[in-house]
Parts: sequence; structure tokens; C-alpha cells
Amino acid sequence: MLIDEFKNHLTFERQLSPNTIDSYGRDIKQFADFCTRFNKGLADVSPELLDNFVYSLKTERTLAPASVFRKIEAVKCFYKFMLIEGLIKEDPTKFLYSPRLIQKVPSQLSQEDMEKLLSFPPTNFCKSP
Repeated sequence: MLIDEFKNHLTFERQLSPNTIDSYGRDIKQFADFCTRFNKGLADVSPELLDNFVYSLKTERTLAPASVFRKIEAVKCFYKFMLIEGLIKEDPTKFLYSPRLIQKVPSQLSQEDMEKLLSFPPTNFCKSP
């Protein structure tokens, strides 16, 4: 099965973690089921169908942006695999963009906490025996 070959590619050629491989496999299975609803095979996908898939992820499933991002990345990776294997001639995901993820700003120490930190006497943690 094509999804199993893709997972082998992720395992042996890309050397991704088992969790990532499992997640990508589920994501591609979900995408394949979506394509089936529109009577399309994985090799017959159009950019419009991809847009519909992303839209469905955001509206029907109301997934978090990080989950949508991962699913889109899985689909992009899958089509790069299909291109490498010669199963398709053109990558339908080349204009598919992933949503931007919110980057968390690190918290800052207060003036008081900074003064406490700097007031500690230096200690040599690397004592020789």
C-alpha cells in the first residue's frame, strides 16, 4: 500500500521519529479518505482539492493551528515522496502554504528578580576532587 511505502520512506530515508511517522501516516490516511469523498485518487489531486482539504480542517474539524500545520506538512511531504518515486509528474502542493504559527514570547524577569539573581555570590560548581 502506498501509505506504508511512504511510512517506510519516512523511517529509513528521512529517519523521523516513530511518533512523527505514525502521525504523518494518520494524516495521509485522513487526506486519502477526503479525496475518496470527491472520487479522486491520491495521484489525481488538484490544488483546489488541497485548498478544500485545508478549509475543512479549519472549519469542520476546528483543529488547532499547530495540528493544521502538521497535517499540511504531512501532505506536502507525501507528494514530495510521490514525485521522487515517479508516481506523479508535478507536485500539486507547490503553492500550498501552511498557516503561520503563533510564536510565544519568552517571559522576562522583573527588575527585582534580576537583582536577586545578580546578588548571589559566585560559586564554583566545578570543584576538583
